[in-house]
Amino acid sequence: MPAPTSVELALSKFIQNAWVAFARDPQQGLVNLGWPKYSPDTSTLALLGSPNNQTGLYFTSAQVLDLPCNTTSTLFSTINDLET
Repeated sequence: MPAPTSVELALSKFIQNAWVAFARDPQQGLVNLGWPKYSPDTSTLALLGSPNNQTGLYFTSAQVLDLPCNTTSTLFSTINDLET
């Protein structure tokens, strides 16, 4: 197994710190790190180690993350309608 990259080490450290913050204070620990409370109608869905922030968090909305699922479902529904 190859040694972890500097990006992987930094992300690992970030995640470990987040777990410790949460364990110490489940109500506010992550908020104190700049991690907002989740709300499905805002950009509060946290992506860890995404291309937009490889060593930490990137926030997006659930709708953006679910878009491929919705698109695929719509596509299959359309195909099914065309075949019948």
